[in-house]
Amino acid sequence: TQDPTTPLDIETTPTDSGTTSSDSQTTASGTQGPTTPSDMETTPTDSGTTSSDTQTTGSVTQGPTTPSDMETTPTDSGTTSSDSQTTASGTQSPTTPSDMETTPTDSGTTSSDSQTTASGTQDPTTPLDIETTPTDSGTTSSDSQTTASGTQGPTTPTDMETTPTDSATTVADSQTTASGTQGPTTPSDMETTPTDSETTSSDSQTTASGTQGPTTPSDMETTPTDLGTTSSDIQTTGSVTQGPTTPSDIETTPTDSGTTSSDTQTTGSVTQGSTTPSDMETTPTDSAT
Repeated sequence: TQDPTTPLDIETTPTDSGTTSSDSQTTASGTQGPTTPSDMETTPTDSGTTSSDTQTTGSVTQGPTTPSDMETTPTDSGTTSSDSQTTASGTQSPTTPSDMETTPTDSGTTSSDSQTTASGTQDPTTPLDIETTPTDSGTTSSDSQTTASGTQGPTTPTDMETTPTDSATTVADSQTTASGTQGPTTPSDMETTPTDSETTSSDSQTTASGTQGPTTPSDMETTPTDLGTTSSDIQTTGSVTQGPTTPSDIETTPTDSGTTSSDTQTTGSVTQGSTTPSDMETTPTDSAT
């Protein structure tokens, strides 16, 4: 059986709603037939620099598509991706300190993606991680859908397996598979210490274990009150409550009197730092503008 490594890599024949995806197919015998030259079972050549997709079959572990995506202890030559790999034995070798199977430390302030190996459960690092299929009623999100079988169907063409082109500058989508983390499409959405040059979106994508990325940097785990006029979509699945899509949304029920984003992310094992000093996990008041 195939161990899909990205949300678009499913065992049957999925339909790619985008134009930049690289979907692998798996037959009854477990052999993979990638649809692009960068998606191979061996060591393909990554024509881009922002993605690192690993493929794993029943008999072999697919090599990474970038030098920083190794099964052992690779050297991350860049600063925009931190991909962990999972071997047949199920041991993970994260490329950054914040990407651990247990309780990682989020050295950054915008994203912290945990990886799940074959032997363990996933510890999602964003408050919007859900294992079912939420519906985003907003229009600014880049929402990934996750089914019970772990198949993701991104709603925008910038959320692809390979190296998509981010036509906008406000979306930063990270991809995470059961065996590794796909590189984000923009340098502001990193697992380490990225700088979010925008304040309207910060989307993380997660597959097999079910991590859905937030639609805006202010998405929270609970049900805050949106004091603005933009959409404030709160999704709730069987396991978690999806955060809102506006920057004034907080994890508890604070009042955002300003217009700057205040993003506080909290996972089961670690608390992600907020993007502004006034952002708190309790009931702070954002007096900034």
